[in-house]
Amino acid sequence: MKISFLLTQSGCLTQYYRLIATLVLELKLILTSHMTGLFMNPPLCQSNVDEVKQTVLIVMGNPMTETSLAAHFERRGWLPIVCDDGDKAVDEYVEKKPDLVLMALDISGLDGHIAALEIRETDFNARIAFVTTRTGRALAEDAAYSAGATAILTTPITTTDLDDAWADLMGEIP
Repeated sequence: MKISFLLTQSGCLTQYYRLIATLVLELKLILTSHMTGLFMNPPLCQSNVDEVKQTVLIVMGNPMTETSLAAHFERRGWLPIVCDDGDKAVDEYVEKKPDLVLMALDISGLDGHIAALEIRETDFNARIAFVTTRTGRALAEDAAYSAGATAILTTPITTTDLDDAWADLMGEIP
């Protein structure tokens, strides 16, 4: 109906072609986002239910960073465990033995460095990474060396940042 109106009003096909091109692009975007969603979040079936997910303990004290990191890891198929306190983080680690710990230095209870040292004391193979701001990078580097962290992530963390740091995160434990 809109197309026939354009044709009768304008007398030329240029607007018609523009409208068709716009509709095709919109349809392509819709289909692409739908397909990407399917691949990033596969439907649950028997084979997916039986798999044991890797777990990540996220200890931040900042709800926005916690939510962002949890979403990044959920997209990778990991199960995030969120905690905002250093004491609780050590207890959670001992209880659940996550595959990776992402920890801020400035958390309540035990600070992140001390909590990481306690986790390292309970498990020499703990995979720990620190998350910090740009201004706190030097302190995080010192703490990472002391606690044997595999990587340091700087906020805000994007998917590209996580992809770039993945080899370090999952690399050899110092």
